[in-house]
Amino acid sequence: MAKPDVYGDFNKLSGCQQQFDKLASTLHEANMKWEKIMLEVDELEAAS
Repeated sequence: MAKPDVYGDFNKLSGCQQQFDKLASTLHEANMKWEKIMLEVDELEAAS
């Protein structure tokens, strides 16, 4: 909502929201992978 020209125009807002949703999904997947890797690192460190 920082840009009135975007949130005032439904088409622009819709496009920005779609981009945001896609990026949020990509970020979530990357975070899940990171968490899995870090758990594996913790297990390896605990085993040594």
